[in-house]
Amino acid sequence: MSVVKSWQELLSDVQPGDWAGYRLALDAFREVPPVLVFAKLPHLGDQVVQDVPGLDRSPSVGTWNKLCSPALLTAPDWRYVELLVRIWAKQHDQNVNDLLDTWSRAYHRCGGDPGPRFPPPADEAQMPRHVRSLRSKIAAVAGALALIATGTIMIWPDGDKKPDSPQKTGTTASAKGGTAAGSAPTAPRTNGGPILLTTSWPTITSCDGATSVAMPSGGKPLASFLPDNSQDFRVPVAANGGGTWGAGHLYLTLNAKAGKTLIIEDIRPSSRFPKKIEPPTWVAVVQGGCGDTYGRVFEFDLDKPELKDRGVVGERQSGEQEAPPNPLGPGFTVSSTDPAIVRVDAQACKGNYEWSLRVNYSYDGKPYYKDVGPFRSMSQAGQDTVGYLPDPATGVLNENSEPGPAPTRAVGCPLP
Repeated sequence: MSVVKSWQELLSDVQPGDWAGYRLALDAFREVPPVLVFAKLPHLGDQVVQDVPGLDRSPSVGTWNKLCSPALLTAPDWRYVELLVRIWAKQHDQNVNDLLDTWSRAYHRCGGDPGPRFPPPADEAQMPRHVRSLRSKIAAVAGALALIATGTIMIWPDGDKKPDSPQKTGTTASAKGGTAAGSAPTAPRTNGGPILLTTSWPTITSCDGATSVAMPSGGKPLASFLPDNSQDFRVPVAANGGGTWGAGHLYLTLNAKAGKTLIIEDIRPSSRFPKKIEPPTWVAVVQGGCGDTYGRVFEFDLDKPELKDRGVVGERQSGEQEAPPNPLGPGFTVSSTDPAIVRVDAQACKGNYEWSLRVNYSYDGKPYYKDVGPFRSMSQAGQDTVGYLPDPATGVLNENSEPGPAPTRAVGCPLP
């Protein structure tokens, strides 16, 4: 089980473009006792908002929630960050200037600009002030786009035994891990390299009313993740050894160190997959939803196992950046000024799995890889598994929710 880091440790870990990590640190900062619950932040913010240029009132509960959500991968509004720091300093009787200096330094390090009142320190003055939003990666050949609609990546790691079924037509990667003929380096791959890769798991960005979670044996009880006025308990459940119940959503932000341009060749499970785990102790079901979302999506069937590239899905809304349409391979590149975000929809219906992904990429003709994970996805309950359902009156779970029978099927799975 992973160890929960303090907000100071989380903040020191953020790298250029790691806004998900920055927001995770913000949420950990907010949860230092006495916890600044979202419902109280508008009132608390109005008490110090006069000290933040450009704001005349504290934002709504929903805006505060989004500020601290690691599922959002763009830079948070610095004015709201400053306001949260000022609220925290007042509630904890701390020096606000020292705290603002700490948070603004990390904001600069991520690639943001908090304004002239918070200039970058001398050792970071040469860093780019902005990590640009995701740009479109337009395919050079129409046939390459066709691969997205039909492409299936056979996802066994290099050196592992491949499935008995033959590889499907239109694949973007071979069962042994190479890309299209002539495009993949043949030299042994090196772990790490110039890639900057961050993750967000297990909820869908901005709008998720369906992702349910479960906790393996030995994990914390559900009540410990459901304090009063908590907005979303699922991210800390996953961060503390839990996983999803059925469907889960992993965001990968693919970035590169300054001055580097990388070719993302393929994405597949690492050598740790598949690893089955015991049935969960409890399952917490969340109900609802708010429609389709836009982005570049991969479907990961953990039972087969098989990873499919669905391409760009959903309807793009006004103001949304265009998702990268190119197939993985020579046409899919990322750099510090041109990162890419992809979503992996992981589905389990016939087992309980612990899994990791491997990103194979190349830079300057040299092959590299980077593993991310492990993550957990569960769909099979045991005799002792209990289930929690939302309160029918409020539609949400709370710390007083009573356990009942385990669910008969996981989210996204057919009826038994």
